[in-house]
Amino acid sequence: MSPFVLTEQIQLFLKHPSFLPEKVPHTRLPAPFDIYVDLLNHVYLWNSKDRGGVRSFLYNALSEVSIDNKEIDALDYWEQEKLLSVLTLLAHCYRWNYLPPEPDEFLKQNMNFPHQLWQSLSYVADKLEHPHCGTLWSIMLMNFQVIEQAPGTNLQIDKVNFQDLSLAHNWVCKEFQGQLEHWIKIFIMTEVVGTTANKACMQVLKAIIENDKDMLGKALELLYESIIGITTVFNREVRGQKLNMAQWREHIQPSFVWGLKDPQSQSLLEGVSGLQLGCIQLMDLVLGLEMDSTMGRAMMASRKYFPKHSRDLLEALEPYRNKLKFYLKRKNDQDLNAKYNQCLEALESYRISHKQRGKAYIKGDGTSKSITTTGLSVQNSFDAIKQFDADMEERILETVKEKIIYQDLL
Repeated sequence: MSPFVLTEQIQLFLKHPSFLPEKVPHTRLPAPFDIYVDLLNHVYLWNSKDRGGVRSFLYNALSEVSIDNKEIDALDYWEQEKLLSVLTLLAHCYRWNYLPPEPDEFLKQNMNFPHQLWQSLSYVADKLEHPHCGTLWSIMLMNFQVIEQAPGTNLQIDKVNFQDLSLAHNWVCKEFQGQLEHWIKIFIMTEVVGTTANKACMQVLKAIIENDKDMLGKALELLYESIIGITTVFNREVRGQKLNMAQWREHIQPSFVWGLKDPQSQSLLEGVSGLQLGCIQLMDLVLGLEMDSTMGRAMMASRKYFPKHSRDLLEALEPYRNKLKFYLKRKNDQDLNAKYNQCLEALESYRISHKQRGKAYIKGDGTSKSITTTGLSVQNSFDAIKQFDADMEERILETVKEKIIYQDLL
């Protein structure tokens, strides 16, 4: 069997086996970038129709701002990532103007941003090899704080609980800030719990390369428990008692969407999506799932929205996608096959729950409204529900088709 090639990105991931940042995100930036942070901290005051919207506020506030690219170069890596996070958040607020957005905003594919915002955003995005829009990484995973963990210090993932998390920057009206914070914390906590799944995935690969069946069995058990943990977070927190369905669709979901053309490629950019969860992508890869369904293809396409180090990691691991399946079929070990199937069944349950709850939240208050879904198609919410249901069902079938069939020995 071919050896496990420890590329630089794989070695880095083994040291920090998480798709969360290594450092607790900064809350401030040095001058002259502090102006952007201050604007972001006040943008919620303008993010409604009755206050006139975000565009006029930012356009006027940025009129005297002048940033030199050399000043961006002088920032350290995590300061640059923070700057990218702040700028993409401001750009998303500018893009929609206010929440809930006007219906014609969903149809726009081009927009002129203030030069003082776009010039810095495009420069730091290019420097970090990041898309020219917000992503799950820039808007969620670089936008949190943890109780008793100072900004800029090493993130202690094993000491993070849901109640310990808070947003660094909250951009919606005060009435909905709790809803926004709760939504983002679900994704952060998924990656927190998913860190254990990541460790299990890497142990699975190590075990099959070393032909260690005992290690593989323990790694599959840990992976199964981790998938249950991720599902528990989702089921516990994505509930009407905690996350208001109508408020989510009207005041929370739209601001994560981008839907504008990339100035360079002219292709539409997606923005933030749950498909950008690294732990889910890694589990699918190691378990050897095919990616031919609509949702599977969308997951592969979403990798361009990951930070560069995560893109490089997934690319380095892609040659190992089928190693586990081939190993199990060659060994034909009933106990290992059962543990593999158990992981697939747990992932199936996660996706069934995702489908059921996702449909309810897309429905919102039950009235038909425009909504942009994965794939960037703009539909009324009733059509979006049907599409989401069909895409998720196809992905669920693609998940369980990998189960290894074997005869029980009596």
